Amino acid sequence: MTPTNFQAANQVVIISETDAMHVRHEGEYCLSCWRLTWFERLSALLFGRVWVCVRGHIHPPILVAAQRQILE
Repeated sequence: MTPTNFQAANQVVIISETDAMHVRHEGEYCLSCWRLTWFERLSALLFGRVWVCVRGHIHPPILVAAQRQILE
């Protein structure tokens, strides 16, 4: 999966010297949009699983959603 820009993004988070991630930052949350490759789409369709790994010492509340729009 790769992070992708979206219309409601209002900030850019620098991941590395060559990578950046567009996000919607609203105080208590930071929303990002990810694009799946065709292989990842097929895998999700066949196996129905998405794995999430969060860096850090605690696991904050997160949202994982597979829908076209999350903000209207």
